[in-house]
Amino acid sequence: MKKRLTAARRYTLFGAFVAGLAAPSALPAQANPDSLARAQGSPEIMRLVEPRSERLIRQELEDTRASERSAAAAIRESRRAYERSKGLINIQKKEIDTQKARIDLAKKEEREGDRIALESDRARARIAVRLMERTRDLHEAERLLQESKQNYARTRILYLESEARLAALQSRIGADSANTLIDPDVMVIKRQLLTLQRRQSERLQDMASRERAVADRKLQVLEAQIRWVAVRN
Repeated sequence: MKKRLTAARRYTLFGAFVAGLAAPSALPAQANPDSLARAQGSPEIMRLVEPRSERLIRQELEDTRASERSAAAAIRESRRAYERSKGLINIQKKEIDTQKARIDLAKKEEREGDRIALESDRARARIAVRLMERTRDLHEAERLLQESKQNYARTRILYLESEARLAALQSRIGADSANTLIDPDVMVIKRQLLTLQRRQSERLQDMASRERAVADRKLQVLEAQIRWVAVRN
């Protein structure tokens, strides 16, 4: 009798074990949407882009628009400075040509003292022109840098505007909802944001290159200034 009860008990336990294997496992009641696809055995759907609060986005948008306006003003000033430098160079070069004619006349008339003085003045004028040319080139490099900054700011503005749209859309859908991972409108905006991220990186690389060019031009101006100070008296 005892053996039959033991066998019956083992059969019942085995049946419960098999039934447990066959029953589907339940998902946690509060499953995280990000892990939902993995829990179901499907490919992972990543968020990729997570917008910040609309307040932070608005603040940066105002600052970036101000930076864009500042760059535009700097571009205009660099252009004016470039044109001023060109005008000064043209005037100085005409003076050098006049000095050349005076030197030739002094040679012809055998005024050796005047010739030496005129040649010294002409040499200083040529060094001055070199400094002016270096300054002109610096203004041009600064303009290109400010244009690069302006381009970055414009790209950043587009990014922030798209980020604001994404933040507003996810707020309407529900930020913690799994629907924000698969909503078609959300995906469209995320594509825009990721494309703009790549473009921003390209703009930053261009800015770095322009900043190096400005640094090089400043070094050239410094060397020209040192030469001019050495001969101006």
